[in-house]
Parts: sequence; C-alpha cells; structure tokens
Amino acid sequence: MKGVPWLEDLYRYPKSRIRAEFVSTTPESTAVELSQETLYSLFRRYGRIIEITSQASDSKVLPKFAYVDFAFARDAIMARNCLHGFILLEEYGGGKAGTKLRLSYEQRVKPHHIWDWITSHPRIVIPIVAALIAGLTVVIFDPIRTFFVRAHVQHTFQFRDTQLYNWFKQQTSDFLSFRRQKAEKAGLNTIWRHRRELIDQIKTWLLETADTFIVVQGSRGSGKRELVMDQVLTKQTTSLSLIASPLLKQEEKELL
Repeated sequence: MKGVPWLEDLYRYPKSRIRAEFVSTTPESTAVELSQETLYSLFRRYGRIIEITSQASDSKVLPKFAYVDFAFARDAIMARNCLHGFILLEEYGGGKAGTKLRLSYEQRVKPHHIWDWITSHPRIVIPIVAALIAGLTVVIFDPIRTFFVRAHVQHTFQFRDTQLYNWFKQQTSDFLSFRRQKAEKAGLNTIWRHRRELIDQIKTWLLETADTFIVVQGSRGSGKRELVMDQVLTKQTTSLSLIASPLLKQEEKELL
C-alpha cells in the first residue's frame, strides 16, 4: 500500500483499464508526465499488464494522463486501491515537487475495424447486402410459397376432404334422408286422404263390371299413375302396366 485509498460507494463498476492522471502536489508546481517504463515498474507488481497507452504528444488535455490495461479486473482493483494518491518523488522521475497519481476506472473502447470498413465502402457493401437479402428471401419464402401452392392444389387443408367430415356427413345425410322420406310419406298420406272418395269410387267401378274400361284423366304430374297403381290396385289384384316409349310416340307422330 503506497497511496491513499479512496473508499467510495459511487455508482461505478471496476474495469480492467485504469486511467492514471498526473497531478501536481502544489498549485505552484507542475506535474511531470511519467514514461511507460516508470508506469510499468509501478503497476506490474499488482498483475499482468496488457498495454500502456500514453497521451498523444499534441494533446492539450490537462492534466496529462495514461491508460494502463490489465489482463484481469481484480488486478486493476488492487492497483487502484494501492496506488491512488501515491506521490512519485524526484529521484524516481516525479519532478522537483513530485507527481501525484490520481487513478480511476475507464471503459475500454473496443476497435470496430469491420464496422469502419463497412461504413467507408458503401458502393461495395450495399449491393452485397441487397444480394444477401434477396437470397435469404428466396431461401426462406420460396419453399413456403411452394408448400402452400401444393396444399391448395391437392386440397391438403380442406376440411371437407377429411375422414371425420365425410363420416359426419354420411351420418347426418342418412338421418336427414330418413327424416325427409318420413316427411314425404306423411305428405303423400295426407294427399291420398283427401282423395279417398275418388279412390273408393274407382274401386267400386272396378267391382261392378269387367266389360268396359275406366279412363282417369288429369294434368301431367298430378299423380294419376300413383293413384291407380298404389292406391286403387292392391297387391292381390292382377294388373298389366303399359308404358309408351319415346320411340313409339315418335312413330305415332309420323303416322299422323
């Protein structure tokens, strides 16, 4: 311990770089800028030093200073605690009145050679960046576009093509068709109920005599055939059904 430690609780974090300022001991005297050899002999005992950077010769910043970079932050902490406020006497190169060391932590500025080169060559960097963006877009979005086109063509995500939907549709259609047939049957029963008198009358005519014929007339689609075949003629009745084909109708028209 050679200096006067400054015990502080300020919001400062230790760094591996120390800024060593050379301050005069009295207002009348002038501080001397220490050489790298002197700084090395002072700080080396506290840990391994990476670099010592002196202030530029044409710099007008006062007080004069130098940077001492340690390999580890713990070494910089010991050096600051032990050498802060240390006065270097004349016989050790501190000048006639001596030179006082004022130490503080300094954030090391990392060099940005790559960024500097990028910003200084826009004519080369901009086309390269545009090509990279275009290539990245093709690599990422082209498979996605192909996938969705194939899915659209093959109906991969169509819910109506799934087995669950087809099964549910089949079950529902069977149920609805049964209900539809039941409703149609109920509707037909209602119609035949209203025509019950006509049905009974035709049955009575058939029972009276077999020497004549009965003609049932009505508009097309009014249910004449269903009335005679399903309601008047029962299953026990022997009947012969003749259906005129379109060819016979065409021949009849030609004969006429």
